[in-house]
Amino acid sequence: MTDIVLWYDDVDQGNCQCNDAVYTSQTIIEKLKINDSRFITEKLYKPIYNLHPFIVVGAPRMLQLLRDKGYRTFPELFDESYDVEECPIRRIYLVIDEIEKFTKLSDANKRARLASVEDTLKYNQQVYLMQARNKRQDFLSIFERMYES
Repeated sequence: MTDIVLWYDDVDQGNCQCNDAVYTSQTIIEKLKINDSRFITEKLYKPIYNLHPFIVVGAPRMLQLLRDKGYRTFPELFDESYDVEECPIRRIYLVIDEIEKFTKLSDANKRARLASVEDTLKYNQQVYLMQARNKRQDFLSIFERMYES
C-alpha cells in the first residue's frame, strides 16, 4: 500500500525533548513565519518521484505553487483549504486535523482513496522527470556556451 508522506518544509526538527513541547512549538512557528518563501525543495520532490501522496507543512499557497508548475495535488485525500491559511499556527492545526481524519478511516477506505490517486501519482512523477530532463539540458547548454566562449 502507498504511504501518506508528511514533509515538514522549512521547519527545524532539531532534537526535541518531551518536556520542551512549548519551546519546540514556538520554534516551529517562528521558522514558518520567517521562512515564508515559496519554493519547492527536495523534501517535496522525493515523495513526487517515489509515487507517494503528500501533505505540505510550509508557507501558505505551496499547493498552488505546485499546481502552477504543472503538478496535481490530492483533494481526494485531504481538504486542501489549509494551503491558503496565512496564520502558521492555524495552518499546522488544519494539517494535523486532515492527517487525523485520514488515519481514522478504515483500512478499506484508505486503500480505496489511495487507489483513486494512482493516476495523479504517476502523472506527477512524469512531470517531475520531464522537468528534470529539461533542467539538465538547460545546464548542459549553459556549460557548452561557457566552454565555447
